[in-house]
Amino acid sequence: MAFTVRSLLDSPAVRTDSLTPGVGESRRITWAHVCERPEPWRWLGPGALVMTTGIGFPEAPEAQCAYIAGMQRAGIAAVAIDPEMLAAPITEQALAYATTLGFPVLRTAHEVPYVLLAMTVAEAAQAEREQRVAQTERMYAALGEHAVDAPLDALLDALGAIIGARLAVRASGGGGRPGPVRRTGDASFATVLHAPSSPELHADGANRLDPELLREAAAIVGNALSTRAAARRREWLHGSLLLADLCDESRQGAPSTQLIAAFGLAPPFILAVGQSGDVRAALESAHAVFATAGTPALATVREGQVVLLAESGAVADARLESVAATVERLGASAPFTELAAVPAAFRQARSALIRNHQPGRVLRYEEQATGSLFLPNDVEQLRSIAGQVLGPLQTYDAQRGTALTQTLRVFLEENRSWVRAAERLFVHRQTLIARVSRIEKIIDRDLSSMEDTAECWLAVQAAIGCGDLAPSDTATRADEGAARMAGAPTGGRRAGDRDARRAGGPCWRRAGAPVARRASSRCSGRSGRNSRQAGNSGYRAQRQRFSAATPASASSMCSPQPVHVVFWQVEQSTGAHMGGPFVGTGADGRRRAAPSRRPPVYRGSVHRFLAQCPIAAPVH
Repeated sequence: MAFTVRSLLDSPAVRTDSLTPGVGESRRITWAHVCERPEPWRWLGPGALVMTTGIGFPEAPEAQCAYIAGMQRAGIAAVAIDPEMLAAPITEQALAYATTLGFPVLRTAHEVPYVLLAMTVAEAAQAEREQRVAQTERMYAALGEHAVDAPLDALLDALGAIIGARLAVRASGGGGRPGPVRRTGDASFATVLHAPSSPELHADGANRLDPELLREAAAIVGNALSTRAAARRREWLHGSLLLADLCDESRQGAPSTQLIAAFGLAPPFILAVGQSGDVRAALESAHAVFATAGTPALATVREGQVVLLAESGAVADARLESVAATVERLGASAPFTELAAVPAAFRQARSALIRNHQPGRVLRYEEQATGSLFLPNDVEQLRSIAGQVLGPLQTYDAQRGTALTQTLRVFLEENRSWVRAAERLFVHRQTLIARVSRIEKIIDRDLSSMEDTAECWLAVQAAIGCGDLAPSDTATRADEGAARMAGAPTGGRRAGDRDARRAGGPCWRRAGAPVARRASSRCSGRSGRNSRQAGNSGYRAQRQRFSAATPASASSMCSPQPVHVVFWQVEQSTGAHMGGPFVGTGADGRRRAAPSRRPPVYRGSVHRFLAQCPIAAPVH
């Protein structure tokens, strides 16, 4: 127990009482020293007991008040005086001022030597050190008896019983560093732990708590948390891989249920997605928050965001609130019971994350407002509405590996603008026309009709609301890239014709849906110059793909400028505008002209054009 002013007053041997009763009696005394200087705070510091015979004690009331104020600022515990040896008695004004400051002024009997007070303080400090060592040994013994995978509450109870306080680990409010102990209430203290996510150790109900013992307890608890985190790192890795597979729909069925149960999770579940500048640190923090509380959860990183899967309930809600304090934003899905719904829950959580504009708060999917005044909030109702219009199109995409649902969404989001939608999809406008023609045939809707367009728009919003579609257009590029990697037909006029014929629908040349047919006729009726201007956005993407495939094919046919020749061949084969001087005759006897300065429009297969138009002589 710490030696305080009250402890000194309770010692009968020193025959000391207080001239300011009840003031500063809880102040801790760590050392006692005689000082007769008029400014003792220049030589003595916090926790010191100043003993004086009055040689340096001032006489004027104002000077006495300044004397007391200087010791108060220096953190000196108290001053002990011998009234019989003072040149001038201490004034009532000075005592009242000391009471106001909370500084204790003590009076020691003339017969008691000051060395006795010094010895009493020194013996108390030595006993305190011995007691602290014994308590520290008991605390580390409690750590040795604590198993790594045992609940942390048992260790906290054992440590709290030793230091005389109720201990609890809570999430850190941020901004602190391990080491310093701060007072949070009348009988409450807290310090930051040196552990993953830097939680705080709180001690409540301790009127006289030794800060050194609390720091020792914090070191022990931080050690236990770090050891547990290291032991669970492999388990966290397996859980991260499992959750990633569930989000990708690559692991479903009974085995997944058994694996999830092995991690201590049972339905109903809740899935949360967090956004943070440092994803790895956010992942470590999320693991630490759930591990510290002993709450089972799986966490992984997907698309630059932290994904969490836990049991739905009040306990998980409290943990998610703690995680939200460590990330920028956090969105949570609606509760679900089947693991097959994890992908939909992931989309719901991302939708809530996008609409969450309050840092440190968890926005749940069921709390966010519906994107339309005409759509319900119920997930099943939204899924039913989306299925009535988009069901055939989603089935078509699932069977053939296409991304027509996303194409329809982008086309509607761009207000049916062919140019802007083609730019967002990174395809040529004719490719988009072919896709929209197929979409209209599959869903039996006319996108030139306002009624049908409104139905499709509400269906798309319903699909986003229920989680069947991603909440942002970032999925457009990902779906396009996945479709191309899988070999699915995603672009090209002839590819569109081939897919349309396979689906039993009209290709872009024949009578398709009205809106696609009109757009196609408008495009084909323009001059070559206007066609190039209208297709300038598609040219960029086509040129990138074409340039990557050109060198190996063209280098064996022409030199030293094969790229110009190949581009010219494509431009001539597509019927685009030609310009420039005459440069020679090809193998087929036809006259050749230099390519125009304006970049050509590529619409077909470069390999087929090269095969049909071989170059006999190099062009310089």
